[in-house]
Amino acid sequence: MFQAVREAELLFGEILLKNESIIWAGRPKQGFALKSSDKYLIPFSIFWCGFIFIWEYITLYVLEGATILSFFGIPFILIGLYLLIGRYFMDASIRKNTYYALSDNRVFIRTGVWNISTNIYRFKDLSQIQFTEKADGSGNILIRPVGITFPQEGKLNRSALPQGAIQFELIDSVKKVFLLLQEKIEREASTK
Repeated sequence: MFQAVREAELLFGEILLKNESIIWAGRPKQGFALKSSDKYLIPFSIFWCGFIFIWEYITLYVLEGATILSFFGIPFILIGLYLLIGRYFMDASIRKNTYYALSDNRVFIRTGVWNISTNIYRFKDLSQIQFTEKADGSGNILIRPVGITFPQEGKLNRSALPQGAIQFELIDSVKKVFLLLQEKIEREASTK
């Protein structure tokens, strides 16, 4: 953890306020990761690819003179390949460039693939948090800024986030970070 805090101090040091220090820092799990939404997306992407490859076969080999129709299938092949395998590479790339940090007063999230952005949230602007924890202690934390409503209880994943919600995704020791965040948010709420 000390290494992660030092790395976060280097990343966020220029934007820390006077007398502000990093109290926790972390990164999401690196590499290939399956998520709860994959139980729907994997069968759908296999069906999509199967359908479009049959389409291409029919337009190229069964229907004579219909080769122009096969060109209409090319974008759908690309979409299918992205759904089947490309999204895993994109997700891993996003998580590779993602850093989370908590300071005395604020939450920092730095992420992006082509354009790196840093988002900063004050604890006093956050009102509710919830987390999911896996058997290994890792998990996700969903943070609700004031004025954003959560969906019903359920799995937390990037695709189902309410607009404006903040998420720490696939972090280690999720319960420890959740309790730290909860303490900071409640302390800020009690001083209002």
